[in-house]
Amino acid sequence: MNEKMEQLDQLKKLADARVMIPVKTRRQTLRCFRRELTSHRAAMTEALQGDLGKCAFETLSGELLGVFGILDYLVRKLPRLAAPRRKLVSPINFPASGALVPEPYGVALVVATWNYPLALSMEPLLGAYAAGNRVVVKLPSRSKRTTALLRYLIEAVFPADEVAVVSDEMHLEQLLKFRFDYIFLTGSASAGKMALRAAAENFTPVTLELGGKSPCIVDGSANLKRAARRIAWGKFSNAGQTCVAPDYLLVEKNVRDELVYQLGIAIRDLYGEYPLESPDYGAIIDEAGYERLNCMLAHGRLLYGGEKDPAARRIAPTIIDQLDADDPLLKEEIFGPLLPVVTFDGDAELIGKLPKLPKPLALYYFGNNKRRMKFLTESTSSGALVFNDVVTHFLNFRLPFGGVGASGMGCYHGRQTFETFTHLKPVMKQSRWLDLSFRYPPYDKFRLALMKFLTK
Repeated sequence: MNEKMEQLDQLKKLADARVMIPVKTRRQTLRCFRRELTSHRAAMTEALQGDLGKCAFETLSGELLGVFGILDYLVRKLPRLAAPRRKLVSPINFPASGALVPEPYGVALVVATWNYPLALSMEPLLGAYAAGNRVVVKLPSRSKRTTALLRYLIEAVFPADEVAVVSDEMHLEQLLKFRFDYIFLTGSASAGKMALRAAAENFTPVTLELGGKSPCIVDGSANLKRAARRIAWGKFSNAGQTCVAPDYLLVEKNVRDELVYQLGIAIRDLYGEYPLESPDYGAIIDEAGYERLNCMLAHGRLLYGGEKDPAARRIAPTIIDQLDADDPLLKEEIFGPLLPVVTFDGDAELIGKLPKLPKPLALYYFGNNKRRMKFLTESTSSGALVFNDVVTHFLNFRLPFGGVGASGMGCYHGRQTFETFTHLKPVMKQSRWLDLSFRYPPYDKFRLALMKFLTK
């Protein structure tokens, strides 16, 4: 730990001394990391299979695709992103010129979590580094195989005076005692509160990517067969351990039975009659996670699934109803393959339920009711609002991704990943020769009249 603290101190000294990492160096390092990641793609697939039971397709689509995407974007666009951006100035500043100069904050802390350990650590790390920051990345300890491989790759590519890797050797609480210049955390609400308290001591800016209970509304205007297939895919990929997975269903009462029936068909289509034996179905991260979900299974009425394999840490896709408002399945973020079903009857009941919920990371609606779509767009607040699909908005790098309220603050993805870790410093350059006198006293009637005209 002392050695790691010395490395962090060195990063801070270099950042405080404004020893910049040249754009050319950053691009070369990013290219090198892409080559290393490509050459270790099979090893990464094996590591994620060992940690989370992820099949090769889920690793490629849910983890590597996004990381390769941001790497390619940053390498291609970095010279332009890092260049000063000319801005027009106010007529009152004539003949000055203005610009926004991108500058790094200093030392950025990136805290990742275990459910997508590659994607959720590397995209913010790469964005922070591309912006010119020195970076400390805390890799998740629960995904042991993937964390070990990521540590090897990062330390093999990034110089020790530019990027430091931390995992088991330092708890988050210990790490947050260090004075960072930016904090980016993906994790639980309790971890987010800890980061905010630490950030407040030094007025450190933060981005928090948390979670919450993302509702999925289905009404009578929906294509139930297609909705069921998309919901089943989004909910049960990675065994439900996805922050933007539909957490529970709000289903219009008159289509509830048909939707549950279609969900059963969709689950069998995706994972077969025996999902616990499917090579495409994931596992719960560890024993503690399995036991937490196993306790939740004791609540409500089982409609579908419920089979378990403790040795493999697997719980089959499960649908549950008849839950009380105080049941853990409706109060806590589930983060597993359990899907509660709650019904509503008409607009009044739907509107009555939604505003009482904490602001979710995502809100999903399946249907074509224009009045309800308008209401959801204008009268609800969520990190994202998605019509007739789930989860895939996270893969859209032209849209920023982030939460609001209890589901987080700030955002990233694509260009925003660079912008998040960048201070756009306004720089104005005024003429040394021409000096307009109207701003100086004494203020005559003409200048007063001119100011009145400008402010009317």
